[in-house]
Amino acid sequence: MEIIKIDDIKAAENRNLDLKTVFDEDITQKGTLTIGTASIPPGARVPIEGEGRHEGDEYSILFKGTARIVSGGREYRMSAGEASL
Repeated sequence: MEIIKIDDIKAAENRNLDLKTVFDEDITQKGTLTIGTASIPPGARVPIEGEGRHEGDEYSILFKGTARIVSGGREYRMSAGEASL
């Protein structure tokens, strides 16, 4: 087992949020598992314009605040303590 201190991970540069990749490794024949954290300031929009798109499934857990998320053309609202699958 390895214990990782999230505060010690350097955040990605040139973003309007604090995005850290904790784990990124090819673990199956189907693809890669990436685990990270994102701290988004109140009122920020991610991405700044348009829609974000990427390969793979995304799972989110909201620890603090609220979020408006658009996925597949549908709008969702999340609150602290909720997860999206």
